[in-house]
Amino acid sequence: MELVQQLLPFLDSFNRESPRDFTISLCNLDAYNAIDSVNLWPNNRMLLIGEEFSGKSTLAKIWGSKHNAVFLSHGSSLDSLDGTAIIVEDIDALTHDQWLFHLINICGQNSIALLMTSKCMPKYCLQDLQSRMNATFKTVIKSPDDMLIQILLAKYFSEYQILLGQEVINYISKIIDRSYASIKTVVDDINRYSMRLKKPVTINLVKEFVEFSNDYNMRNE
Repeated sequence: MELVQQLLPFLDSFNRESPRDFTISLCNLDAYNAIDSVNLWPNNRMLLIGEEFSGKSTLAKIWGSKHNAVFLSHGSSLDSLDGTAIIVEDIDALTHDQWLFHLINICGQNSIALLMTSKCMPKYCLQDLQSRMNATFKTVIKSPDDMLIQILLAKYFSEYQILLGQEVINYISKIIDRSYASIKTVVDDINRYSMRLKKPVTINLVKEFVEFSNDYNMRNE
């Protein structure tokens, strides 16, 4: 997949649940390459770390589709695991330390590849589990770079059937924090503002939105 991608126009409808919707940039290239290199994972398991809306679930779906992986929900039965690949998401929210400990052991004993996702490096009270997590191969989706911010802004606006010019995209990219959640939030906020005023999203409307909002400031370059 090519790293450099066209920013505008976005004419297709986007579905965040589709693996085809993952956009590669320098900030997530290492993570993308890591999920495509399962043979290089020590202990046959990997932890994918990234903030909310960073694309962890989409990457997990890409890997899962390629390896026919089974998605396991927290606390589900481990009595009869089937297949050669398993995915467990959001292990930072896990409340069953023993469950994850047993899952890791079962996967290791049966040569089952295990992909886990988390918003941060998890900490567990069960020391044996923490030890196994420390020994797990890890990859991090970094904060979005300028190119990805602009691509995601255009993409999220297109989901509201709003096609913006590059001037508007450039301006919005400078008023938000460099985080995936901020990108999604500003698009939702501007769309609501536009709908309330019954005006199209233009550079003037966005500047007006910023003027009357306390949540956005020009990001230092």
